[in-house]
Amino acid sequence: MKNNTVELDFFGQKLIFKASGDTETNQEVIALVAQKLKQATERAQTLSPHQVAILALLDLAEDYVHTKRKTKKFKFSLDQKTKELMSLVDFKTIQS
Repeated sequence: MKNNTVELDFFGQKLIFKASGDTETNQEVIALVAQKLKQATERAQTLSPHQVAILALLDLAEDYVHTKRKTKKFKFSLDQKTKELMSLVDFKTIQS
C-alpha cells in the first residue's frame, strides 16, 4: 500500500501523519476526527486540548460500539431470513 501524509489541525497546531491506504479513506478519517474534535470542543469549552481529544476519542469509540452492535443484529437477522428462505426452497424442492 502507498504511504500518504495527512494533516489535522488540532487547536491551531498542524499535525502531519503518515498514513497507508487510499487517499479518499484517509481524507474521510481526518474529516471525521476533525468533526469529533470540533463537537467535543463545543461541548466542553473549559477542557484542555488533551481532555477534548479524549472526549472526542470516547465519542468515536461509542459510535464504533453502537455500529458494531447494529451490524451484529443485522447479520443475525440476515442469517435467520436466509435459513427461512433456504427451508422454503428445500420444501418446494421436496414437493416437486
